[in-house]
Amino acid sequence: MRHGSLPTDYVGPVERSVRLEVVDGVLLVYRRRLFRPDCLEREIDLTQVRYLHWHTSPFSRVGTIRVTLWDRPTTFEVLFDASPRDKEARELGWFRAPDLRADTTAHLAFLAILAPRLEGGFISSTVDLRTLRPLSPSGEPAPGVIRTETEFIYDPFLAKTERQMRTERDQ
Repeated sequence: MRHGSLPTDYVGPVERSVRLEVVDGVLLVYRRRLFRPDCLEREIDLTQVRYLHWHTSPFSRVGTIRVTLWDRPTTFEVLFDASPRDKEARELGWFRAPDLRADTTAHLAFLAILAPRLEGGFISSTVDLRTLRPLSPSGEPAPGVIRTETEFIYDPFLAKTERQMRTERDQ
């Protein structure tokens, strides 16, 4: 499966070693451990979220959708990961879409917090909150990168030229 050509119904496989929970407006991401209590890995304050963004790793064999939560809207460049073009944008946290969809209680609590804010225009998203499927492309290719089926090629001259063209376009 090629990056960027995910079927519209695809989100990815569930990671059974992860547990998600929403408590008092905070998304808690736990790592399950055998014979020991679950270990809290991340806490994401959903009230601070202003933008939801998706991407898949080019190294993922199955193309699992990962959702990142940001403190402001921005555009992204994609190489190995999605990086914001606005360097002031702060990532609040992330989760894998299939993990949240697999836990109906956590997903409903997530929706109860973010859906009204999305409908009210307080946040924006490249992800459908109910299905966690992409609504739009995850970003532009990183400047200077040529991608083939088997490799990434970086050309510094091309990168400089593309950055300059993007700057002129955005002004």
